[in-house]
Amino acid sequence: MGNILNFFRSGAVSTEAGLATLGDLEIACSGVAESQIMKESHAVLERFGLAKGKIGNPGKALPLWFVLRANGKPTGAACLLLDDGNARLVDIALLPEARGKNQGTAFMGHIVEALRQRGIQKLRASTRLTLKRFFARLGFQPDGDCFYADNALHMPVSCRIAA
Repeated sequence: MGNILNFFRSGAVSTEAGLATLGDLEIACSGVAESQIMKESHAVLERFGLAKGKIGNPGKALPLWFVLRANGKPTGAACLLLDDGNARLVDIALLPEARGKNQGTAFMGHIVEALRQRGIQKLRASTRLTLKRFFARLGFQPDGDCFYADNALHMPVSCRIAA
C-alpha cells in the first residue's frame, strides 16, 4: 500500500476539505446521505448495475461515497462502509473513458489517504478475479477463499493502511 500512499503524498495531488485535484481530475468525498456526491456516485455505479440496495441498513457502519470527475463530469465512483477502524469497499466503478489513464490508481490513492486520515487501519474488498492485478498493484493481499457471485469469480482482498 506504500506505493499508492507515496504517490498521493508526493505533492502530485492537492487536497482540500474532502476534495482532491490532479490535473483535470477532481475527487470528492461525502458521508452525507442524499448529498450531491452520493447522487453522482450512485449514478455512475448504477450504470454497472451496482449500489442497488447493497448498503441497505448499515447498522452502526458509516457509509462514505466518493466520486471521480474528469473535466467536471463524473467518470468514477466508490461506496465504502466504515466500522470499528476498518473499511469495506462495497462498490467501485470507472466509466470506460476513465480506464487505462491511471485514473483508477489516483482514485484509489485518494480513497486510501482519506481513510488513513480518518484513522482506518484496514481496507477490505471483494474483487472479480479480472481485477486481481489492479488491486495487487495497490498493495492488496488475498484475504480468504474465492467465491462465485454475480456471474463471476470473486476474491476477498485487504490491505493495511499505515498511520
